[in-house]
Amino acid sequence: AASLRTFTAHKRLLYDVIKRQAGTLPKAILEAAMNAIDARAASFDITMTEDKVILRDDGKGINSEAELTHVFDTFGSPHSAEEGKIYGTFRMGRGQMFSFGKNTWWTGPFVLSVDLGKYDANDTLGYKCQRAKNPVKGCIIQIELYEKITPYELSVHIRTLKAWLQF
Repeated sequence: AASLRTFTAHKRLLYDVIKRQAGTLPKAILEAAMNAIDARAASFDITMTEDKVILRDDGKGINSEAELTHVFDTFGSPHSAEEGKIYGTFRMGRGQMFSFGKNTWWTGPFVLSVDLGKYDANDTLGYKCQRAKNPVKGCIIQIELYEKITPYELSVHIRTLKAWLQF
């Protein structure tokens, strides 16, 4: 008799998907802006230097263990129509930010640390999660860039983002 088997994916596949979707640093920041809009943020601020990017919004944030599991832990789960997302489709975009540097996210009661720069194909792909001393409304993302950008690249990124994010 035939049995129904379920496909699984090797842990390296998710790493490759995350890395390959990353285009440019401005595109990763644009993804964060779109996430902020989907989280109903009224403001989105960018601070960028040659070695660091800080993104801050006052949106919904992640406020429970259940949301953390559904929204942050799981890549590729589709949004439902009830969520009313404008941009989000498959909860994949945050991987673009992971690709450019060590990420620290402060959201609701959580501090989340992701460092793909230390990933080895034999490792489990994941992140560190701890409780924040002071809960955050919305989300603050700090990206410590793996590769420092030049002053010229910084100015080009800023001009690009100003053009993309005018609204």
